[in-house]
Amino acid sequence: MSWVSFPEEGFEWTGPGGAPTWFETFPQICRGFCPKCGSSVGSKGDEAGMVGVTITALDSHADLVPVKQSFAHNAVSWLPPLG
Repeated sequence: MSWVSFPEEGFEWTGPGGAPTWFETFPQICRGFCPKCGSSVGSKGDEAGMVGVTITALDSHADLVPVKQSFAHNAVSWLPPLG
């Protein structure tokens, strides 16, 4: 699953489901799920002051360029690591 991070301050959930329903899945780490369909859409607590959003939860992601890769050691061999 691909994620993108935004500063939490000023970020707003605008989709038809509204703000996610949050569950603490690990100590101080929350995962957000769409209250209408249950899809995983967000994460808080991984990085201070940031909110992670699944890329498919965005209206448009065509202009996003990857700058960081988490868990690169677990990536498939055909996916080159980021610089």
